[in-house]
Amino acid sequence: MSGINLGRVVVGGLVAGLVMNIGEYILNEQLLVADLTAALEARNLPAVGGGAIGVFVTMTFAFGILLVWL
Repeated sequence: MSGINLGRVVVGGLVAGLVMNIGEYILNEQLLVADLTAALEARNLPAVGGGAIGVFVTMTFAFGILLVWL
């Protein structure tokens, strides 16, 4: 048995992260947008900003790489 091919782990993880990010977008921006907006307004919270979204997207790609590696 040879070692793990890190290049393929990274590429596979990025593809997995892309699939998860697309799923998150469809879920949060297409299907649940009214419910999420109502929940935020009921608690007097601001809408999620661009900086937070960038962090979430980056974390999802990192999670995809971790999942493929495991």
